[in-house]
Amino acid sequence: MRQIQNTFVAIGLIFMFNCSSDSNTELIDSNSLNAYNNKVIPHDGFSHFQEIPFKNSIIHLNETGPNDAFTIQEITKQKQDIKYRAQKIPSELYLRNKGIEGEELVQALEEIDGEQLFYFEFEETQKQDLIKKYLEEDLDANISYLSFDIFNDFKLIKANGDTINSTYSLHERNYHVAPFERLIVSFNGIDQNETVQLIYNDQLFGRGKFDFAFASTNYIENNIKNPS
Repeated sequence: MRQIQNTFVAIGLIFMFNCSSDSNTELIDSNSLNAYNNKVIPHDGFSHFQEIPFKNSIIHLNETGPNDAFTIQEITKQKQDIKYRAQKIPSELYLRNKGIEGEELVQALEEIDGEQLFYFEFEETQKQDLIKKYLEEDLDANISYLSFDIFNDFKLIKANGDTINSTYSLHERNYHVAPFERLIVSFNGIDQNETVQLIYNDQLFGRGKFDFAFASTNYIENNIKNPS
């Protein structure tokens, strides 16, 4: 089995290469996209497992994966006509949904220990196409920004107060199939069980700064067992 240097980056670079040009084959057709969203990360309109309050916000908890073994924390903020949705993704769930199993999965999890992924989505409140609505005038530059530069707009504050810059981000282009735009945003040096605060400074749509506070594993487990 080929040595995996950094599984998230390797998978991500494949996405970036395939997503960087309209001339490339689409990654996801409408049927597979619907299956992908229903199976992996529920969105508004799907039933949520539970909602819990945390730091002046509401965290939606979604059970997913084999036998509902994984819990996704999802937080949505809105400014004017755009919803900003952040989802904290367990490494094992992400890798399994990329088809990595067995010994390869065990090895990959060891090698990416300390890396944390987030899905970050932009959605127009009336389900309009955000790219056509706001970015079409300078389309090439805006798509380039989404694909290569937007990771600079993300930071993560750890439980001890340390601030970490994003390692990379990937724009998962859906070619107008879904009513949202999705990024994968990665950070290194994170304990996936700790409380973290994701900070996004919106340079793309000019809506300002947003923070998304994700609770620790212990807090989630305690509130599932003993909801307030």
